[in-house]
Parts: sequence; C-alpha cells; structure tokens
Amino acid sequence: MSLDLTIESRTPVRHRGTGVFVRDGGMTRELQTVEEVRQHFPDATNIGDIHITDYEDYDYFHLNMTHNLTEMASHVPISGTEGHLSKPQEWRKPEDREQHPLTAYELLWHPELNPLLEQTTLHRRDDEDGTEWDVSRTRLTPEYVRQTMAAYQYIAAHREELSVYNPSNGWGDYDGLLRNVQNLVQCLVGIPYDDYDQYLIDSDT
Repeated sequence: MSLDLTIESRTPVRHRGTGVFVRDGGMTRELQTVEEVRQHFPDATNIGDIHITDYEDYDYFHLNMTHNLTEMASHVPISGTEGHLSKPQEWRKPEDREQHPLTAYELLWHPELNPLLEQTTLHRRDDEDGTEWDVSRTRLTPEYVRQTMAAYQYIAAHREELSVYNPSNGWGDYDGLLRNVQNLVQCLVGIPYDDYDQYLIDSDT
C-alpha cells in the first residue's frame, strides 16, 4: 500500500520514458533511460525490446510514497496553521474521529481533511459504457504551495527528531520523505501563479 499523489493538468502533458517502473526506497518510479533499465535488471534478456517513448496523459507530476511514512509525516507541523484542526475523518467510527493540529499527513495523504485547502468535485463519464461518477480533488492554490514549502523546511531542519520514526522494517525512511516533498516543492515553484487554476491535486491512498 502506498500514497499516489498526482498533480493533474486540465490539458494533456507530454512525457518521455521507458515504461518500466521499479520500487526504490519505499516509492515507485519510472526508469528514464535504457541504461537505467540495464542497471536494475542486468539479467533481463529482452532489454533490446525497451525503447524510450513519448506519450501524453493528464499527469503533470506524480509522487509515490509508502504508507510506512505516515507516522513521520504526522509529526511534521505546518507553520502558519496554528489554531486549525483537521476535519473529522468521516470513514472512521464516530468514537475514532480524532481531530488534531494540521501536519504533513493532512497535506499529503488526506488534503480533504485540511480545512485551509480548497476542494472541488469533478463529474466523470466513461465513454465506453456510459458510467458516470463524481471525484473529489484539491485545488492548487497559494495556500497549498505555502504549506508544502513549510512542510519541506521543517523536514529539512529536523532530521534527528524525525528519523526516530523511520519504519522498523526498513521500507521507507526520513530521506525518502525529504526527497519526495522536495520534488513536490520543485514542481510547484515551476508552475506560474496565473496557471494555478489549470491544476488539481489527487491524493489516492
């Protein structure tokens, strides 16, 4: 089980890669070159069938991270959100719906619980069978960007404090959380403010 956080674009995005994915340090990522494929699969006999291809989808950015890091993320307070509590977790029993100050957990795993982030509902339809359904997404806003930067700054400054929450099974660690949030920040700062309304965040857990 893992977190798949995706920044979705309202217009198609062109990608380039091998189509080969690996699990590495508690996250899934696509290998970008044939040489990378060779390094990860030195005994594979079909390397010659691997090619760099161009393709389009609506995923502007994708982050995959093990659920083993939820405990660590829940100990990353987000500056500027003092006095705010997470929304009740509706999927839990009433007696288990604890509220607590906002952390990187509500930012990354469950942004719908973060009262400072804006949510929207999209209506989807399957062109093949006509099935219709609604999906919830988090809007890309200056507050989302600010919280992400605040979370990264705290993680980067508290290695020793947060490392005590490294998973005991070794699947995922402090460096993985730091790297993932840093990559998210780098993605966000590359999006012009005037284009924010073209992007939505989907946190699939």
